[in-house]
Amino acid sequence: LGLWLGQRAAWKRGSWFDKVQTGLALTFWSVPTFWLGLLLLLLFAGGLRLFPAGGMMSPGTDATGIALVLDVAWHMVLPVTAMVIGGFAGLTILTKNSFLDEIGKQYVVTARAKGLAERRVLYGHVFRNAMLIVIDIARFIEPSIFAREVERAGQDGNGVPVDMGRDARSLADLEQVAEQTEPGDVGERVDSRQ
Repeated sequence: LGLWLGQRAAWKRGSWFDKVQTGLALTFWSVPTFWLGLLLLLLFAGGLRLFPAGGMMSPGTDATGIALVLDVAWHMVLPVTAMVIGGFAGLTILTKNSFLDEIGKQYVVTARAKGLAERRVLYGHVFRNAMLIVIDIARFIEPSIFAREVERAGQDGNGVPVDMGRDARSLADLEQVAEQTEPGDVGERVDSRQ
């Protein structure tokens, strides 16, 4: 859908569709994901109460099978929507700019001068060349977004990796003991062992 919106906005440059679509895409692209997630929570979980406000499953549920999958999917709608909107808007802007760049090239002017239909010029010439850059950039951007979200999912609320939480807390305990120990105490203990 982002590809279609981007190419349509480029092809209809300056129209009301282009202005509205570009304005919305720039707005959603510039909004941080966490902020958009909070707005979605306020609107759909707090105000309208259509989705749950938190958790991965409904509290106290003993659902299994398809019921469990549907419950988890229901809880994932808002977070996934918040993550997808930014990438979708970025892809739309990238597609529009790529198409605008290709539309201004000499081979498009030549195709139009030969009398080819606008649809043939768009899909036969511009589309293939414009999509090269979109696909090339998208294959590097999307995996990095996914990897970042997987990394965040593996952390507790304080940003400490879950599997290292115990070790990080032990280190914090050691630092606390070190702060409470007088500097001379450690030296005296070492001297008494010799």
